[in-house]
Amino acid sequence: MNVRLIHYKAAKGNVGDDFSAWMFSRLLSTPLNEKASSVLFGVGSILDRRFLQGTPERYSVFGSGARSRHDVPDTTVGDWRIYAVRGPLTARALGLPCDRWVCDHGVLAPTLYPVVPDPQAEIGFVPYYPASTD
Repeated sequence: MNVRLIHYKAAKGNVGDDFSAWMFSRLLSTPLNEKASSVLFGVGSILDRRFLQGTPERYSVFGSGARSRHDVPDTTVGDWRIYAVRGPLTARALGLPCDRWVCDHGVLAPTLYPVVPDPQAEIGFVPYYPASTD
């Protein structure tokens, strides 16, 4: 399937949002295409009608979250395929059954990018985007 990935693009980068493009470029059988007629909402709090542009043939959702229940797109209009959303609040905002939410899809990172843990390290830290100004 030829798809355009919808994800937030921070000027200085953001681990979670940048991970979305990296992850889907490895999971999909075809390359991502900015001009594709179908869109895929990836990882992040991006399930928001402000991210909708044009009239894609199909909308697919895999791991996205909603920032607000007031801004979610109307999934009754158009061809929507919702495979999983990030959490129960997003599922509720979309009127989905509770079995359609999983968690942040960043949990797939170790599967796609195995890292041998440093036995000396006790914790790891990935800051949320606005928490860092550097």
